[in-house]
Amino acid sequence: MKMRAAELRAQGRLRPYAVSRPMTIETVDLDPSGPGEVLYGIVGASLCHSDLSTIEGLRPRRLPTIPGHEAAGIVRDVGPEVTGPKPGDHVVSVFVTSCGDCRYCNGGRPNLCQSSFAARAEGALISGARRLSLNGEPLHHYSGLYMGSCVPKRDIPRLIALYQRGKLPVDRLRSGSIRLEQINHGFDRLADGAVLSQVLQPHA
Repeated sequence: MKMRAAELRAQGRLRPYAVSRPMTIETVDLDPSGPGEVLYGIVGASLCHSDLSTIEGLRPRRLPTIPGHEAAGIVRDVGPEVTGPKPGDHVVSVFVTSCGDCRYCNGGRPNLCQSSFAARAEGALISGARRLSLNGEPLHHYSGLYMGSCVPKRDIPRLIALYQRGKLPVDRLRSGSIRLEQINHGFDRLADGAVLSQVLQPHA
């Protein structure tokens, strides 16, 4: 299948990024979901300082890649051996791929799982596979980073309850929304400290 994505081919370009354009919008190929994999359509994603430091060259990654690791969307397809999510389910991405069966995963701390370190260093999925390409050239997968101590089963219901009671002003914490074509400008604003949190809406 085809999808539009913001591709990073060079790190450390000079600012402003709206001029140097470290990220370009491309139509890339996405292979079908493999065993244990879930494909979801992104509804919104955050522009993150981890991604910015990758663009700046402070956090080296294999290139070319499609940065990003904070997103929410709707499941479109599931690969073989997937028993949880199903098409139509709403999901939020996890910052670090986890095996589900190590001491960290079994202890409720999948964000510390070390099983994906080698795959991240290689720009691959935890299985070693790659699902993205552009004109036949493989694109490296960009994995998330340890972002904090969120335990989803414990914290997410609590955060939702706080939001529903008006105690967590999420709407005020968001600095605005941008379209995919504005991504370089969005990273300029993030680097300048002009915004705290922007939501990328790829289909807006």
